[in-house]
Amino acid sequence: MEQWGPDPEEGRPRPAPEVATPEMFRRPESSLIYFVIFALMVFAAVAASNVWLYRQFAGRLDHSLGLRLESAARASALFIDAESLTSGKTDAAGLNLDYIELILADRLESFVERFGVDEILILDSDFRVVYDSGETYLVGERYPHLDEDARAIQRALESDGAYSPTTRARRAYLKRGFAPVGDQPGGWTALVVVEADVDFFDLLRTWKRTLVTVTIGIAAVLALLTLLFLRLWSAGDRARRSLVRQDKLATLGRMVSQVAHEIRNPLGIIQMSAQRLRRSTDPSHDAKMVDYILAEARRLDGIVERYLDYARGQPLQRERVSTRKLVGEILAEVRRAETGPVRLIERVDGPDTVWVDRARLRQLLYNLIQNAIRAGAAEITVGVELDAAGREPVVRWTVEDDGSGIPPRQLKRVFEPFYSTRPEGSGLGLSIVQQIAEEHGGTVSIRSRPGEGTTVTVLVPDTADPTGGERDGQDSRDRR
Repeated sequence: MEQWGPDPEEGRPRPAPEVATPEMFRRPESSLIYFVIFALMVFAAVAASNVWLYRQFAGRLDHSLGLRLESAARASALFIDAESLTSGKTDAAGLNLDYIELILADRLESFVERFGVDEILILDSDFRVVYDSGETYLVGERYPHLDEDARAIQRALESDGAYSPTTRARRAYLKRGFAPVGDQPGGWTALVVVEADVDFFDLLRTWKRTLVTVTIGIAAVLALLTLLFLRLWSAGDRARRSLVRQDKLATLGRMVSQVAHEIRNPLGIIQMSAQRLRRSTDPSHDAKMVDYILAEARRLDGIVERYLDYARGQPLQRERVSTRKLVGEILAEVRRAETGPVRLIERVDGPDTVWVDRARLRQLLYNLIQNAIRAGAAEITVGVELDAAGREPVVRWTVEDDGSGIPPRQLKRVFEPFYSTRPEGSGLGLSIVQQIAEEHGGTVSIRSRPGEGTTVTVLVPDTADPTGGERDGQDSRDRR
C-alpha cells in the first residue's frame, strides 16, 4: 500500500488542492504535439500565401490600370497641337480656349469612348481646369486632387507620363493618368488628365472571397485530420496503457502467487501449533488467546486468498450487504489492530444495503484506512451516501483524513502498480483499490492538499440485485 507521507522537499508554498484519477496526468506524445504544430504551420502558411496572392493580384491590377491610363493620357496629349493651343486669342494662362472648345472637345470626347475611361481633363500651367469632358469638375477652378497627385504630376512633367495612386472620391475608387502637352520635357503648356473608375475592385472582391473560401476549406480539412489523428492517438494510447497495465498485473499475479505460497506455509504451522496448544492447555486459562491466534491465522489466510483472487481476476461474488454493518466491522477491525491514538468516525447516510462483493469492498476500505493511518492521520472519517442526481443512483464511499497529504508530484503516480514512497511498501494498495472499484463498474479519485489531509472518493453504481429482487423490500435508490 502507498504511504501518503510529506514531500521530502518541504518548505515550499502549499499548492492548491489537486485531484487525481486514473485517467489523469497523461502527457501528450511527442508525435501528437508535432502533428498539431504541423497543422498550425500548414494553416499559417496557406493563410499567409493567400494574403500574399491577394496583394500581388491587387497590385498587378492597379499597375495595369495605371499604365493604361498613362498611355491614354499620352495619346491624348499627342493629338493636341501645342502651337495652336497657345496661339491666337488666349486667356490669362496663355491657352486658346476657342481651339479647345471648337476643335479639341469633340476629339477628346471620342477618345473617352475609345479608351473606355470616365473623362479627360486639361489643366493650365496654374493647374486650373480649362476643359472637362464629363463636366464633373468646374472649369476655371483649381484641380481638387492636386495635393494627393502632386508626386505623380511631378513625375509626369519630368518623364512625359505617370499615373496616380488609387484614391476614393465621389463614392468610388478613382485612378488618373497624366501627360504634359509641350515640345519637350519641362517645357509644358498644359497637362492632360485621364480619369477612370477602378472597376477591378469587384474582381478583387470575388478573388478575395475565393481565397477566404479556400483558406476556410483548408482549415476545416486540417481540423478534421487533427480530430482523426487525436482519435487514433487516443485509441492507440488506451491500447498501449491497457497492455502496460496487463503486463504489470501479470507480474503482480506471479508475485502474489509466490508470496501467497510462502505465507501459507508458516500459516499452516501456526494453525497446527495453535490446535496442539489448545488441546494441551487448560481451557480456562489460554483458550481465548488460542482462539485469537486461530482467528488471526484464518484472517491472514483470507487475505492471501483475496490477493490470489485479485491476481487471477476472479468474477465478483455479489451479495446483499448492509452498509452500516460493513463499515462498523471494518472500523472495529482497525481499532483492534491499531494501538495509536487514531479517532475513527463513521458517517453512513447512504442506502441501507448495497449489492457488492463484500470481501473486495472490505479490502478496498481497509486499504484506504491503512494509508490514512500511515500518513499520520489523527482523525479518519469513513462516509457512505447515495447520489441519485444522474440517470442511475451511485453510492459514494469516502475515506477522509487529516494526515500529511500527498505532494502533487506523487499524486500523479499513486495509481501505478508497484509505485511506493516507502522503501518497505509494495506499491499495490491504491492499484488494488482502483481495480476493485473498476470491477464494480465504478471510479476512484483523490483530492489532497499537502499538510492538510486527503480525501479518497469511490463511486460505485447502485447496481440492482441481478436476480431481480429488491433490497429489503424496496428499491435502494429510495433510501437515505
